[in-house]
Amino acid sequence: MTNAMITAQEASIPATISDYVNQYRHYAKRTVESVILLGKTICDAERFLKKAEFDEFCIQIGSGPKDATFRKLREIGKMDYRFNEHLEILPNSWTTLYELAKLEDSQFSNLIEKNVLHKDVTSKEIKGVLDVKKEKEKANKVTLKLEYVATNSASMFQMEQAMDKIAKRYGIQVKIENNDLYKQWKEIEEAIDIAA
Repeated sequence: MTNAMITAQEASIPATISDYVNQYRHYAKRTVESVILLGKTICDAERFLKKAEFDEFCIQIGSGPKDATFRKLREIGKMDYRFNEHLEILPNSWTTLYELAKLEDSQFSNLIEKNVLHKDVTSKEIKGVLDVKKEKEKANKVTLKLEYVATNSASMFQMEQAMDKIAKRYGIQVKIENNDLYKQWKEIEEAIDIAA
């Protein structure tokens, strides 16, 4: 009986380096899938269970929304649609998967297109590639800042009209810093226009 067990175990042991590599990659892929499925399970439980049921789910798994690992897995689970088609190149690290989950779809696609993603890629490498792209984008932009401090509604309204003309001409956006005061003054100007 012991010989039969040994023979069965020996039958599952790889014979060559290539067999070991293939077995390792198989389990690494399953690990990535498992992490994604853990996150998806959290998302589904949160979505489909009633609050009390979800609370019980958290108790039974020994984790919950206050736990950092739980929150990171939930973010990974939200991106299962993105990850499932790239399992062969995703890193076998749930913390790196979390960093990938936080990216916008366009950033993730960019990493795929540039062949940045591979089994051993680190969060630091990913951030480095994305920071270079941000720096290039930043290098191609010029920011002009005009600060006008309005002291009353009439001057604010006149400046706004003048700035709107310039903004439309160049396809830019005017940013108002104090929206609450701006709304109050705009109402005053509209009331004056109606009264006149």
